[in-house]
Amino acid sequence: MSDLIETEVEPVVTDLDKQLTEPEVNPEMETLRRDLEAAQLELETTKNTLTATATERDRLLLSQLKAEVARENGLPAGVLAGNDRAELEAHAETLKEWQKAQPTRTGPARQSRSGLAGGYMPTLSGRERAAQALRNS
Repeated sequence: MSDLIETEVEPVVTDLDKQLTEPEVNPEMETLRRDLEAAQLELETTKNTLTATATERDRLLLSQLKAEVARENGLPAGVLAGNDRAELEAHAETLKEWQKAQPTRTGPARQSRSGLAGGYMPTLSGRERAAQALRNS
């Protein structure tokens, strides 16, 4: 028998095979594709910035409107709730009506220079009462 020699056979690759496995890359098209991706990213960033700016503007306008309605109605701005002038004014009216219905409170008793409320006299020992009597005479 004859000795068989083993040899490696390289596959034959045709131009058609190269086109199917590795599409031809046009450098100009690749540059345009990258530019398009960059522009899309920039557009998305700009949209997010615009949304955040509009939200902040709306918050500031509402805060300014609350301050104005509160000033017109003699109320602190922090107690008003609502998203537009009509809601804020309606809430201000409700709060003013509620405020009128509350009983009038009197302030605390005026304190004397000694820091004791007027008319209040602490219980004194016999010795303290004698000293007070001497001072008052």
